[in-house]
Parts: sequence; structure tokens; C-alpha cells
Amino acid sequence: IMNIIIPLFDGLDCIPANLSLADVDEALKDLKEDDRIKVLDNHLKQIEDSYDFIIFDTGPSITDLNRNIFYAADFIDVICNTHPQSMQSLGHIWEYLERFCERHKKRFPEIMITPNIYEDRVSSSLETMTYLKNHWEKYIIPDFAIRKSEDFPRAFLEQTPVAFFCKVNSIAFEDVAEVVRNIVTKCESKIVFNKKEG
Repeated sequence: IMNIIIPLFDGLDCIPANLSLADVDEALKDLKEDDRIKVLDNHLKQIEDSYDFIIFDTGPSITDLNRNIFYAADFIDVICNTHPQSMQSLGHIWEYLERFCERHKKRFPEIMITPNIYEDRVSSSLETMTYLKNHWEKYIIPDFAIRKSEDFPRAFLEQTPVAFFCKVNSIAFEDVAEVVRNIVTKCESKIVFNKKEG
């Protein structure tokens, strides 16, 4: 795994995704199920002492790659679009995680739900936020959602973090910083700093 890690900045490394990830399920199919879901966890054990956080950005599908990430994860931030259809998907994902953890005798991970693409003048966004508060209140950060901003698609097109080009008053940067702060707050009791760095 060390051979595919790319240093980006001091304190930040990356393993970029590419189309070859589509072949992961095929590569794992001949393994027994219990072994198939632990491949990533076994690799992470080689590097976990070198990092305070190891973060995976996944799609919403249930694949063997995502099952590996579920198995290895201590914390999951579910990014949920503020759209009624996303509420149905959220329920399905939650039920799957419960069955997955029970089947593989894994402790249920810490969960945070982050509402996304929120527009305060759009009725579906307001209704979705109300639904989240009524059904998932203990998992959301009160009065917070990632607001819709053109800075996000621009960052994707430029392949550059929002912080590198946004204006001082960018709501995108403000919301991303808040997500990071929320994750650190939720995980701070689990942080183990590299002893070599003090």
C-alpha cells in the first residue's frame, strides 16, 4: 500500500481513485466472504500508526469495495442530499449497515449525518431538514447543512480544493471547514497521535 500513497502537502497524503477501482469486485470474488471484506482492513494495519485520520470518499452503492470500507471504519459521515428521495436511500443504507455489522460481529460505527446541497428557499430542502430533525436528530449537527454553492462544481472542474481559490466570504469554504470541525470533534477521543511527532 505504501507504493500508491502520494504526498500532497506536509501532513496530507492521498491515494487517488481511478477507473481501475471498477475491477475491485472482480478481483475479490474468489475469496470467502469473511476474507473478502477484510482485505482493506488488513492493508490499513500497515499504515494506521502513521496517520491521525484515514478518510475514504465513497459512492452510495453497496459494492465489495464499500463493504471493505464499512468493515474498516470507526466513523462514517453520511452525506445526505436535502431531497426527499435521499431520505429513502438513507433508511436503506442504515438498515444495511445494521445487518452488515450484526452478520460480521462488528461494532456499529459512530455515525454523523450531514445534510448537503441545502437551499433555504426551496421547499423540498426545508421539508427534508424537518424530516431529518424528526427521525435522525441524534445523528445530525443542530442547525447545520452544507449549502448549495457554485464553488463546489468549480472545485471539481479545476481539480483544486475550495480553499485554494474561494473568496473570503465563500459559504462553501465555511461549510467544509465546519464539516471538518464536526468530524474532529466526534472523533477526538479516538485520535492517536504519532509518537514520533509528539
